[in-house]
Amino acid sequence: MTLPIVPLANQRAIPLVSASAGFLGRVPAEQLPWVFTVGPDFASKGLPTFIKYWQAKGLKRIAVLSNQTPVFDLVKSFLDKAAPPAGLEVVGAESFPTGQPDVTPLISKVVGRDPDVLLVPHVGADVATVLKNYRNLAPRGVELTTNAATANRRFIDLVGEQAMEGVVLNGWKAMVVDDLPAND
Repeated sequence: MTLPIVPLANQRAIPLVSASAGFLGRVPAEQLPWVFTVGPDFASKGLPTFIKYWQAKGLKRIAVLSNQTPVFDLVKSFLDKAAPPAGLEVVGAESFPTGQPDVTPLISKVVGRDPDVLLVPHVGADVATVLKNYRNLAPRGVELTTNAATANRRFIDLVGEQAMEGVVLNGWKAMVVDDLPAND
């Protein structure tokens, strides 16, 4: 969502503060003189934190389900490289068009590959669709994980508290846990 307005911010020399950091590393820094982010990059901070968490819990088989955005490509690329050395296997990665009203068939497809974890890395209404469809299928033994952007009252109200129950979120502090003081 940030990238399309970067040229305008640069052209007008107006600071652009983005809640996302997914563009970091994909766009050369010299093209971002007026762009700032308030959160850590999910790929470089969030996914390594999830990998540590999955390893600690003995979860080894990862599936990814996301809308068709650069975030999906970024997450898939990162996991393809980082999962094998961490002793993890990506058993499926599926994407769907933004705004898809029902992703039940894709959830069935990835859950049919017997993952320990279903990672839903994007934000907004498409995550709500995945969570609601997932709850309707009620697969057993698959941990549902998503990113910190869903950890807010507005999103919880959109999906409903029952759909969010048990979802593992990667909050902002978790993404920088190694940089925090021991007493935090």
